[in-house]
Amino acid sequence: MLKSGERWKSSWLCREGEMPTPMRGGLKEKTCTKDRVIIFRSSFPTTPKTKGKAGKVRIPRTGFISALTAILFGVGIFYFHKKRLASIVRLTGIEFISLGKYARSMASRIGIIGGTGVYDPKIFDIKERISLSTPYGPPSDCVQVGTMDGVEVAFLARHGSGHVLPPHMVNYRANIWALKQLGVERIVSPCAVGSLKEDYRPGDLVIVDQFIDLTKRRDYTFYDGARAVHVSLADPFCGEMNAIFAKEAKRLKIPHHVGGTYVCIEGPRFSTRAESNMFRNYADIIGMTLVPECQLARELDMCYTSLATITDYDVWAPEPVDLPTVLRVMSENVEKVRKLISATLPKIPVKRGKCACPHTLKDAGI
Repeated sequence: MLKSGERWKSSWLCREGEMPTPMRGGLKEKTCTKDRVIIFRSSFPTTPKTKGKAGKVRIPRTGFISALTAILFGVGIFYFHKKRLASIVRLTGIEFISLGKYARSMASRIGIIGGTGVYDPKIFDIKERISLSTPYGPPSDCVQVGTMDGVEVAFLARHGSGHVLPPHMVNYRANIWALKQLGVERIVSPCAVGSLKEDYRPGDLVIVDQFIDLTKRRDYTFYDGARAVHVSLADPFCGEMNAIFAKEAKRLKIPHHVGGTYVCIEGPRFSTRAESNMFRNYADIIGMTLVPECQLARELDMCYTSLATITDYDVWAPEPVDLPTVLRVMSENVEKVRKLISATLPKIPVKRGKCACPHTLKDAGI
């Protein structure tokens, strides 16, 4: 029984022994009982009409009755609120997506996670802005759905509107989950990085192919219990998309590096000179946002490409990096990234058949 003023969150249905989320992970404090249980929690405050109507609802074992009851209960919740309702219900092995009054056939197979510098209203035609809730909390911002050169894309600002979220506070799980809800299969992730090698110069673009994780306190997986899942990340980035972006960068004569190892640190501070010199032995570039974003995408069978713009030589060089330098160099080179993304998106195939990304989970479970 909810008390007045308490908030519900979302909805899931699970079977015996499973976690009450579509991917069976993330909500360690709740487990299923002997019968199937559906847990309904809306993202809006209770009202006199809805107060006390949430909680655990026992559903009979019969599949048809379970499905019918869940649908009717969902319609009832939506009727009471009459607001946008975003949730995923996993029912008899089928995932349904409800987006309230924004429900429609989503065609956004490509998602872009980046800063406000990448977004340009001249090349990005917004059709709608969608606010979503996820089992892991809200994403960094609303998802803007629109088109770039005739290709429908979903854009999400990693650090939120106005760049208010530092790297270690970004809700990476919610961001990836939100894009997955909208049907996104491929993610393009522009970012700013520092260079650890002299030949990786400020202004160059790196199409990353490996990473080293030195973060410390982030949520790294959707599988926190009920099932052991070990995803292979020997090649963490989509080879097909990397090759397409590399070909277009060469055609556009954009200074770039095909391949590079990205060492991801916790942040938000920059490295010490000792740390920077140590990192030079293992990696080519350094940043704060690649992990766990990249691996979470692979856990949901999504393709992921990182387009890293070098802004500085970190602190191993005579002139140590600072934020004004990063912002200045990024603003000077962001047009290259926009141009590359705009030119490449129409050339990315609709079907994914040349990479292993869609099959990541095939042999990952125990």
